[in-house]
Amino acid sequence: MTTARTTEKGALATRQARIALIGFGEVGQTLAADLASREIRDVTSWDILFTTERSGPRLAAATSGHVRVGTSMRDALDGRDLVISDLTESLLCARRYGVEETVLESLRDLFPLPDWNQQAKYMISRSLLHGRRRAEEMREVAKTVSESGLDPWMSAACAKRQDWAAELGPISPEKPLAEFLDSVLGLTARDRKGAA
Repeated sequence: MTTARTTEKGALATRQARIALIGFGEVGQTLAADLASREIRDVTSWDILFTTERSGPRLAAATSGHVRVGTSMRDALDGRDLVISDLTESLLCARRYGVEETVLESLRDLFPLPDWNQQAKYMISRSLLHGRRRAEEMREVAKTVSESGLDPWMSAACAKRQDWAAELGPISPEKPLAEFLDSVLGLTARDRKGAA
């Protein structure tokens, strides 16, 4: 039985939900801590660095007290109600159309955090910094999906987007969210002009 459900206000009732975090770098660890503070304890994670015995992500997950280290991507996703990976693409697109606040309001309703603007900047800045590793993780997801007999359209697209983010390079998240997103979009426009 799925325990993640929508409440009257549209928020996801996740207290008993089984959640998977893809990637357990700084963002994954921050999300895991937020989930723990909300007494959400059925959390698994997969990070490509889990295959390295003493890697930071593996040690952080193992010592968290509530995150189970997946033995593989498939293991981490098995039986999960909700998978959390990345929000870079949707928020940049929303900014392009001037509706980023609508997207953020939806996220606040679905998964209440104290400051989604700050969280979004943090998560996107980390994607820009760690895109290569995350792309590798998404390729592992694509492989797992493919092995299940399904076409891995979404995971393959996520891997491509993470490669793209890594190519842009880091941007400081100190600016207000709209300016930060505009900086990323500006780099995107520069890349397109350079490729033409």
